[in-house]
Amino acid sequence: MPNFNKKNSRRTSPFRFATGLFALTLLTQLFHGFNISYYVDYTGIVSIYLASICKIIFVIVDGLNDIFFGALSEKTKSKWGKRLPWLVGGLPILPLFILLAYVIDKSAGFSQTGFFIYYLFISIMIENASTVMYINYGALYPVLFVTDKERAECSSLRHLFEMIAMGICYVCTPLLMEVLHSYFLIGLIYTAVYFVVMIFCITGLKTKGKEDITLKKPYSFIQTLKDVLHNRPFLIYNLAQSFFQAILGLIVSIYPMYCKYVLHTNSATLAALMAVLFGSLVLSIPFWIKYIEKHGFRMVWKICFTALPISLFFLVLPINWWQGCIVMIFIGPFVGGLMLSPDMMSAELIDIDKMKYKISREASFNSIGSLISRVSLIVSAIAMSALSFAFGYESGSNPGPNPELAFRAMCGVMFPIICACGTLFCYKYIKISNKDSQDLKAYKAMLEEKENSDNITD
Repeated sequence: MPNFNKKNSRRTSPFRFATGLFALTLLTQLFHGFNISYYVDYTGIVSIYLASICKIIFVIVDGLNDIFFGALSEKTKSKWGKRLPWLVGGLPILPLFILLAYVIDKSAGFSQTGFFIYYLFISIMIENASTVMYINYGALYPVLFVTDKERAECSSLRHLFEMIAMGICYVCTPLLMEVLHSYFLIGLIYTAVYFVVMIFCITGLKTKGKEDITLKKPYSFIQTLKDVLHNRPFLIYNLAQSFFQAILGLIVSIYPMYCKYVLHTNSATLAALMAVLFGSLVLSIPFWIKYIEKHGFRMVWKICFTALPISLFFLVLPINWWQGCIVMIFIGPFVGGLMLSPDMMSAELIDIDKMKYKISREASFNSIGSLISRVSLIVSAIAMSALSFAFGYESGSNPGPNPELAFRAMCGVMFPIICACGTLFCYKYIKISNKDSQDLKAYKAMLEEKENSDNITD
């Protein structure tokens, strides 16, 4: 039977493990946060319609690679464990393709189709590389940190680093563009930071003897898929998360254009707006940690999912950058809570699976969950297509008759509607998963009591 309270003298430092998410976030957000504005608005080499088509194709390919790499990770056997070989092997691949994303502009002389194919190829390769890194990094979290206290400590550090990295990326990138005038050069700076921090993280992982402590029968992908398809709480939870991921993705990709056309910002005021958003995010973390200790991570998740659609609605109101700052102060904490709590939510689902089936399959659960959450990219693509068709916005070269109204409606109306869909799934998940959550708590308490009893006997 799986022992969730197993002690091991070789304990991975939560701080050191958490730095890995800082490195991954800093680099990947340079692509996810700025690729739409770069290809569609800054260079104008891809229309927003073609960018939406790219996202839909990307979703299909990405869904397959999540499952493929998750299954390969589960089947990996080496003296370094399941996950480390993938983390080391994927380390240089991710920055390579992110840098290649920003070496192209109109001077390349491609046709519109050529630019589209290049954009699609780079997007797919970046997602392949980031899938390898994120799935294997994420699969180590519930294995290296087994108690609720350890997980809360590590999760808070992980997402504190994640938010700091996002803040640095979204605040510093516009300012660096003013000086360097090149996303490629900015990418080189972030790549250097990525290598230093990621190597620091990987060399501190103490995985020996921990990854397979619950393995009682051989891994089968088909059986895993069957179990997942019959696991309603898992499906509903990941659908809820997919809508939050859609909002997060749209905020980081569309918000710079919202600032440009609605708030009429320059690089300095855009940096100030992003600083306010991520500042309020980071400052909310200590509050949410205390709240989790008192009321649990499920309550934080529910509260933030309830409040976020309401706070997003206020994006329809600002007419200048300082009013935008006020709205960001209200949005940031709820985004922070929804970034902090899912680590513990997902770990709880994996623990429930271990309790029921007596098998360790963290990477597969992460990859299948990631596949379900890719609904968010379809939602994002539909939202961007709607923007194009309804308001005539195509690109920075052809913004249409009223780009201000287009982005005000996109952020202040469509964002809250998308988020509210996630809220409905959130409430459904809380309702249907309550019994499993209580059973898991009782199971862990029984194991802890048994372990204490064995220690007294010894």
